[in-house]
Amino acid sequence: MNSRSALGRLGERLAAGHLRREGFAIVATNVAVRPWGEIDIIAEKDGVRALVEVRTRRGERFGGAGESLSPTKRRRMINAAQAYLATLGDDPPPCRIDAITVHFDGVGRLLAITHFENALESD
Repeated sequence: MNSRSALGRLGERLAAGHLRREGFAIVATNVAVRPWGEIDIIAEKDGVRALVEVRTRRGERFGGAGESLSPTKRRRMINAAQAYLATLGDDPPPCRIDAITVHFDGVGRLLAITHFENALESD
């Protein structure tokens, strides 16, 4: 875990494994949605698609993973979800935006994986 991108990739792999253990099927990963960025994981369970943003942090020096969901990032997530839904045609499955936070301690030990369903619901 020497680089930020490697840490992010590890977090995404751990999040996908967590979703599988919770009964989700992984539909896709790292789906590019121009110009909004990408959707980290698209997973499905019980006929509902979860468009998942994964936030990974090592230590708490710059705040936790959940705290990194700034208003700008939330807007990008919403815009990416809308753009993705537009690609599904006239009858898309029910979808929601979830977030998964992956926390490591300062030396790289996994502390917690937390799944937030409907992560932007309060907005």
